[in-house]
Amino acid sequence: MTVRVHRNLRTSRWVVTARGRKLSDHRELVLADCRFVVSGPRRLAVLRAHRREVHAWCVGTIGPPVPMPADARRGTYNPYRAPTFTDVETGAPLETAARVWFTTEGMFVEDL
Repeated sequence: MTVRVHRNLRTSRWVVTARGRKLSDHRELVLADCRFVVSGPRRLAVLRAHRREVHAWCVGTIGPPVPMPADARRGTYNPYRAPTFTDVETGAPLETAARVWFTTEGMFVEDL
């Protein structure tokens, strides 16, 4: 099943939704065959109003809890810094990933 994952900034937990409904929330989670989505119009509304709103997420399938490789890159999203998810070290846009680890320390990406 394809799901969306976003971070609840109030609780710092990862929220899993499918077909517009919340399924669960987690401290840690792994997604496979991922792509990163940002709603451009909703992002602009967030920038104008300076209000939080879910407008960016990762789409993929829930995978087994495999160990994170040492070369996994940290990813992030901040609507005030960039219109896309980005690699923390390089600033390069993140569009797809083979796997994404959502942890208490943040989001980590494995290349396709």
